[in-house]
Amino acid sequence: MKQKGTFLFIINPKAGAKAKHDLNKLIDEKAKAFNAAYEIIYTTHRNHAFEISSHADVSKYHVIVAVGGDGTINEVGRGLIHKSIGLAIVPMGSGNGLARYSKIPLSTVKAIELVFTGKFKAMDVIQINNHYSFNVSGIGFDSAVAHQFQHLDKRGFWGYFKVVMKQVFQFKPVEITIELLTKEGFKNIKCPAFLLAVANSNQFGNNAIIAPSADARDGKFNIVIVKPFSWIKMPYYAFMMFANKFDKIGAVLNYEATKCIIHTSTKEWHIDGEPLALNAPIEIKILPLAIKIIVPQ
Repeated sequence: MKQKGTFLFIINPKAGAKAKHDLNKLIDEKAKAFNAAYEIIYTTHRNHAFEISSHADVSKYHVIVAVGGDGTINEVGRGLIHKSIGLAIVPMGSGNGLARYSKIPLSTVKAIELVFTGKFKAMDVIQINNHYSFNVSGIGFDSAVAHQFQHLDKRGFWGYFKVVMKQVFQFKPVEITIELLTKEGFKNIKCPAFLLAVANSNQFGNNAIIAPSADARDGKFNIVIVKPFSWIKMPYYAFMMFANKFDKIGAVLNYEATKCIIHTSTKEWHIDGEPLALNAPIEIKILPLAIKIIVPQ
């Protein structure tokens, strides 16, 4: 049976470290196997994926496929908020946080098959001033890493690891003030922070789980604050993160909220891993079930 509508693949040729020279052939083979119409566009510049998805004809396209990392997913997803077109993911980034959280296969072949066989599932989106986050955003250590990582010629896990180790010896905590709306009412928080994460899903990527209880479909986001700690504890913190026990650390605060306002001593943010400068106040709110994503049946 022919699939309804056209599947548009938007490919970021610079994402991650995977080779992409056989993608066109592979997509063609799988589309024919599922009798589906498809198109392919390679991005050529920053925000190109957003330009394409935001102008996509809702009467023509059934699904738009982000082929790349969390940054590519963010660009495509921004153009599909509150639209009938679904978002699919073929993960090719350095961390693939949202794909891992959503149980999307990291195998390119299996991920492309899922594009045609998966089901729609609505997902929340976080609005940060005039920007949107689908996975994890924030300030502090991880943001400093993101701002350095963007300058690397060779990306991937080991490139990321080298930047992390460099920041270990350079980074200084940031000062934060938050007015947070929780189910118990407004809460005011003021403290120094190693990092502050605004989490829709549970992880940065590579199964580094920053917010174990985060649920991208519960109409809330998680605010995770990691207080400054001695660098000698870094291996322990890393172990707890990869063991999915990060919320068991006493110096880690975890809140669920629908709105908050943040003032901070730094402008260095990252939105889904992409570095960005934001001026305070930072207003954050949840957009419940604002996008449809393709996930396994």
